[in-house]
Amino acid sequence: MTKLLNYVIRNYYNFCNFRFSGKITKEYLYKLCSYGDGMYSVPHLNNILYLHYQGIRQIENLDDYTNLKCLYLQNNVIRKIENLGNLQQLTQLFLNENCVEKIENLEHCQQLDKIDLSKNKIQAAENLSCLKNLTSLDLSYNSLEKVEDISHLAECASLTLLRLSHNKLADPDIINVLSKLEKMRALFLDGNPILGMIPNYRKTVILAFPELCYLDGRPVQDEERRLAEAWNEGGQSAEEALKIEWKLQKEQDLKELHLKMYERMKERYPELYKETGSEDLDDEDFGQSELEEVIPIKMPWQRTRPTVLNDHARKLVEEIEWKDVEEQIPDLEEMAQIGNSDGGATVEQPQCILDYIHQLEKEKTAEAKTQERGFEILPEELHYSLDERMEIWQNFMTGTSDESAEDCK
Repeated sequence: MTKLLNYVIRNYYNFCNFRFSGKITKEYLYKLCSYGDGMYSVPHLNNILYLHYQGIRQIENLDDYTNLKCLYLQNNVIRKIENLGNLQQLTQLFLNENCVEKIENLEHCQQLDKIDLSKNKIQAAENLSCLKNLTSLDLSYNSLEKVEDISHLAECASLTLLRLSHNKLADPDIINVLSKLEKMRALFLDGNPILGMIPNYRKTVILAFPELCYLDGRPVQDEERRLAEAWNEGGQSAEEALKIEWKLQKEQDLKELHLKMYERMKERYPELYKETGSEDLDDEDFGQSELEEVIPIKMPWQRTRPTVLNDHARKLVEEIEWKDVEEQIPDLEEMAQIGNSDGGATVEQPQCILDYIHQLEKEKTAEAKTQERGFEILPEELHYSLDERMEIWQNFMTGTSDESAEDCK
């Protein structure tokens, strides 16, 4: 046991101190697979081979690895794709961040499903139509410029993901060429001049690819596709009309939801609705004035001034300490002395407010008379800030409604 342990330690030490010459030799592969994670010293037992970050200049001596499915060769200095003829089971090939100038010698790897050739020096996409199972191709950060450089991709009918980001593509006809890829689901063209050459770029590309789900890293939602189709048929006005239609539909759905919730609560708690008289809501003879009294849903700015003033006065008596009311009285009296020099309140209104303030002071300990409204005042109706209370009084003073003045009297 000790001898075996010493042998392993000695060989591992030798491997760590092994000077790699930049070539893939059988000796190097043996040592790499013997001590690498998930790899085996017997070549045909390996289905994954990690040769990245090794300074490799040339692909060679891989003929014995016939069962390889994934080959990682990224971040090396490889200039040519070669010597992969025996890897007929290969499904994924990673050659990104190398110095590859041409796509070639892949015709024997018929099972290839994914190829990563990003960050190389490739000037044309070629020799890929023979790969019938190819679904993912990454050619980003290369030197593709013209339509002719990528026209060959139209023959790769199985492609569903194509990355052409950060090249030099500027011809709008590129979209027409790529639109022949009917199975395309994810397309990346960001970082190319073409984005500024095509008006309404995103809508145009979405319309060109019926199955597209991702464009430049952003998902293509069903709503976005429908808006693009409306824009294509009737321009910007048709697109805006569709947006308005959706908005109205959402509002209608919300109203229906509220009605369903109301009916459900009515069935679940009939005693509450019986007390407030809301069971009469279904009566055809139920008037609008009675409806407002039963259902406290109107906000202060939707009510008449007397109603707002009434609710506010009741709140002052019920919900806040009288010291807060006393602090407001001098300000309210001063406001009440304002004449009608600016065309605001009439002479009767300030005196009316003064009388009302003194009456509140006498009744500061009185209990709330909520039965007058036929329902319990909601908390959100009671919690007005000081600024809101002052604004309500000021709005009442400056109002010109004769009906408000009579109610105040």
